[in-house]
Amino acid sequence: MAVQQREWYQEFYDAIESKDVAAMEGLMTQDTVLRLGNRPPIHGIEAVSEASQHFWTLITSMKHSFEKVIEEGDTTMFESSVLYTRLDGSTVTIPAATAIDRRDGLVAAQRVYVDVTPLFGGEHA
Repeated sequence: MAVQQREWYQEFYDAIESKDVAAMEGLMTQDTVLRLGNRPPIHGIEAVSEASQHFWTLITSMKHSFEKVIEEGDTTMFESSVLYTRLDGSTVTIPAATAIDRRDGLVAAQRVYVDVTPLFGGEHA
């Protein structure tokens, strides 16, 4: 029986979903950049880690289901559904699109396109 090799992004998203800061940081460049929707970019591994840890305090958990993955060189595009569990235990699934650029095998830039309004009880924008 052949063992299927895990894709690099599975390891990265496992770190995010398990809220494992050390594992996540080990998969990013020091000068990594994170942009969430139309918010200003977050520059540097420490700032991205801090932003991630803050977001994690607002939810119980999240789980990404990848519907389409397109890789071209060091750029990967993801179409996904993200199942969020809110602090009150209720859940919501939100569609998302993400572009990740890698350098030397590490995440150098993430651009996440998602409307999190439903996560916090609002209607879709």
